[in-house]
Amino acid sequence: MTARAEKATRTPGRAAAFWTNLAWGIGPILLGLVLTTLALFVVGANPWQAYAVMWDGAFGDALKISTVVLVWTPLLLASVGLLITFTAGLWNIGIEGQIIMGAIGTAWVARTFDLPSPLLIPLLFLGGMVGGALWALLAGAL
Repeated sequence: MTARAEKATRTPGRAAAFWTNLAWGIGPILLGLVLTTLALFVVGANPWQAYAVMWDGAFGDALKISTVVLVWTPLLLASVGLLITFTAGLWNIGIEGQIIMGAIGTAWVARTFDLPSPLLIPLLFLGGMVGGALWALLAGAL
């Protein structure tokens, strides 16, 4: 088989994989929007007005955008951690609890120790990691 013929036989597979990946990425978002729109119609609300209020509530000004980023960052970091476990073929349950327990561990360190920033910041990270790890240990032990 020539190189050109071999490339022609592989190309449809790559194209199909691209469209499949695109559908799995965009499909849930579109499905969520369709179901939300239907639910809004059922209760008699105007979907466009509801979406406009949601958009303004998230991106209406700089304070709202910074709040979205503030709330989004721990979820993004947790998602990155889940990517590692899923890639390894493992399943991680309780990620939300790990975020909360990590925040509690960090808050406890912040309220307990009065240290200069160069010492306190690494200790805050350690407190968050220990809190999250202790919560994960419960599920891991089971």
